[in-house]
Amino acid sequence: MIVGLGTDLVSHARISALLKRYGARFVQRILADSERQLLESFSSVQETTNKRSCEDNGRTVEFVAARWAAKEAVWKALGRRTPAQSVAVLRDAVSGAPVVHVSGFTLQRAVHRAGSEHKFWISISHESGPQALSMAVCVLEAGTHRS
Repeated sequence: MIVGLGTDLVSHARISALLKRYGARFVQRILADSERQLLESFSSVQETTNKRSCEDNGRTVEFVAARWAAKEAVWKALGRRTPAQSVAVLRDAVSGAPVVHVSGFTLQRAVHRAGSEHKFWISISHESGPQALSMAVCVLEAGTHRS
């Protein structure tokens, strides 16, 4: 049974501006460790001596925008905002499809809302060009209990 639905749309220009202003500090604040590792595998997000920097390239912006849209969609499906780092949007090892992993308070909230056998279904889409966007839709499904 569906117990929550969330959607969000994020402008790449907005994320690009945040990356230029705050650099890797912004990335550290909103991405879970596992998401940062994935980002670092194809981008140059790094800590320098006194300054955190983040190269503003298309892949970095798209990745961060997609993760932000997905987290917002998860929060809307949960009915409550939770810490950003407690929501990780990764890729399934076999299919490459996005999958949601939650921990901490977010996991507690999901169990409270949908039971211990809950499942998040997530879809992410991008539009390139001068008005580049990332969009995510999340469905929170309660577990089915068989006797």
